[in-house]
Amino acid sequence: MSVASVLGWVNLTPIVPVPPETQEALFRSVFVTLRNPLTRPPFFLGLELAMYVCAVLTFMRALQAHRKGDTWPMFLWATTFAYGLLIEVVSYNFVDNFTHGPFTVMFYRDKLPLYVSVLYPVFITTAATTVRKLGLGKAAEPLAIGLMIVAIDFPFDICGPIAHWWAWSSSDPNIAYRWYGVPVTSYYWHLAFGGILCWLVRAFSGRVSRSKRPLTMALALAFPIGLATMVLGFLAFLPFHGLKAAHVSDGVIVAALFGVAAFVTFFTKKTPAPEAAMGLSPVLILWFGWHVVVAGMLAAQGRLSLGPIATIAGAMAVGGAFHFAGRRHAPAEVASSAA
Repeated sequence: MSVASVLGWVNLTPIVPVPPETQEALFRSVFVTLRNPLTRPPFFLGLELAMYVCAVLTFMRALQAHRKGDTWPMFLWATTFAYGLLIEVVSYNFVDNFTHGPFTVMFYRDKLPLYVSVLYPVFITTAATTVRKLGLGKAAEPLAIGLMIVAIDFPFDICGPIAHWWAWSSSDPNIAYRWYGVPVTSYYWHLAFGGILCWLVRAFSGRVSRSKRPLTMALALAFPIGLATMVLGFLAFLPFHGLKAAHVSDGVIVAALFGVAAFVTFFTKKTPAPEAAMGLSPVLILWFGWHVVVAGMLAAQGRLSLGPIATIAGAMAVGGAFHFAGRRHAPAEVASSAA
């Protein structure tokens, strides 16, 4: 979200206007800003609560796996958390193309909502845990995970500006091409950066599992891998910029990337492992369910048309397809625990 026909522009007017007085803080400093949660618009507070519950569920599942000897989930959770902090701080200092709404707890000079700090573990660990059950190879798995991240993000990215969770800049040419108000570069970023991070975590997971203190090793590697993800992610945008310079439409580039990721995911041989059976279906149900409520309310108020609603439904269908494909491919003796 930070980097960034059937296609359309969405009115950024907040569905629940945020009065100036509700933006006043109970406490404000350079490091943290606190607001009364009861003064937050319902969509704000609901999003925060949904994200926090999802974050707790993903963390507890990672902790449960760690105690059983599977170090990968906790390694991934720690790395995605570190990466999220890094990418957000970098974007606030070098990328001026979006602004967050005033949430209950904000960090970094009132720029970073607390919920955003756990957004990355929720999105990426849920996607990676779901895709892991398919047992894809090292080359295919990052593309599949990136596609799943995009499916999780689609409802959030479409509803967000309308609910005034954030606002995109109208002056940055890099985010001018949009699908239903969402810069397509946001989807490219989610797929590329998320896939690269998971590829790096997989590459270093053996080192973590062999360590005498795997949790210490995972924490030590979290920020370096986060930084490496950013460097490789920026390089992954070079083909996008090259094709754009050749006058290929932004939308065509991103749609082609989706097509490649889907093709690779569907046709790659799948050899699931028993340790990958542990899924995160409660997170998917809560996350998609919350956005069904938000989208329904926005549609009832005339803020969301049929096109975005169909797109949200399609993204949820993709997410569900990944989940049920993982259950289908799970080994018979552990299939019952794949939910």
